[in-house]
Amino acid sequence: MLIIKNVQGTENALKTIDDLTLTQTLGAIDQLTFNFIDNSDNKVASELVMPRSIVTVPENNQQYMITTPTITPLGRHRQYAVTALHVGQTLHDRYIDKTLTKTQSLDACMKFITQGTKFAYEIHDKFSNYAFSEEFGNARGDDLLTTLASDFGFEYYFDNFKIHVYKTIGKDNSFLFVDGSNVSKITDTEDYSNFSTHIKGTGKTTDDSDGKKSSAITAEYTSPLSDKFGIIDADPVSDERFTTSASLKDYLKKQIKDYPEVQYTIEWADFSKNAKYHNLNDIKVGNSGYLKDRYGIDVSVRITELVYNPQSSTVTPQITFGNKLFNLTTWSKAITKANKDNSKFSNKFKQDLTALESISNSAYDSRLFGEVVGESEY
Repeated sequence: MLIIKNVQGTENALKTIDDLTLTQTLGAIDQLTFNFIDNSDNKVASELVMPRSIVTVPENNQQYMITTPTITPLGRHRQYAVTALHVGQTLHDRYIDKTLTKTQSLDACMKFITQGTKFAYEIHDKFSNYAFSEEFGNARGDDLLTTLASDFGFEYYFDNFKIHVYKTIGKDNSFLFVDGSNVSKITDTEDYSNFSTHIKGTGKTTDDSDGKKSSAITAEYTSPLSDKFGIIDADPVSDERFTTSASLKDYLKKQIKDYPEVQYTIEWADFSKNAKYHNLNDIKVGNSGYLKDRYGIDVSVRITELVYNPQSSTVTPQITFGNKLFNLTTWSKAITKANKDNSKFSNKFKQDLTALESISNSAYDSRLFGEVVGESEY
């Protein structure tokens, strides 16, 4: 069952629905999809499907605004395929034509983008003030929130019309998935497309005596893995916030990707109360835990996407994991191990080839001199 309410406040229940799916992705607005037929159970509620209507899921008490209904004739009835986005999306409704400048606190910025809206916010961690090199504003509220998340370095999620801000969403050690126990298959996909080992940057600029601007603060960073892969340049960074080379260099270290971007997916998992490791498994976007299999995967990962039916425990959820924190030392050791293993394989191949040549030569000599080199069944 879902509750649907139009902009006038009229509400009714969709009693029979199909294919209810909630997609939650880290750093994105939640999406709800479902189907229903305007039969006797749903006739009145179907008439409430109109622009800006809100659907509430009783299981999580979250609200979703209908954005795309597709209506198809089905005999005497009509079938609805509905897509709705979390009401956090309505932060996009307001265009903020004012601006903030200079150094601001996160609290001041959040107040700036939520003032005059339904939205409230709560900042759960401490954040340093941020110095804007340009004006902050003249954009839609949701775009400004995304900008703040990047500038201040935070993550957030919506609880209906309340924005919760954390340095990092989720809890550690929240789940354990073991191949053959509560997972049937772990698949990992590695992306090397943004791989780089070197980056340059410029920070605060000052005016020369002749009135021209020149870069006063510069820094660059070279990854230790450049010894193995060579110099691969990332796009240079220019950011007026940095007034020292040291702070700029620390920032540059975080901008290059000298490791593969790894994404893990599981094909099946049992989340029932009787499942193995059930007490360890707290499945929420942002939570971190461990994946283990028989082929060498033993990693700390973070849930980046969860696709599930909030009203059914029998529908298999789909979970996508990403690196919680990539360990450069671990990967460097993996590279060294791969090189050693390859060297061992090469050496063994050479030894096997030498032995094979010896046997072949012995067999050839026996044909010339009549020596017995093995038993024959003839």
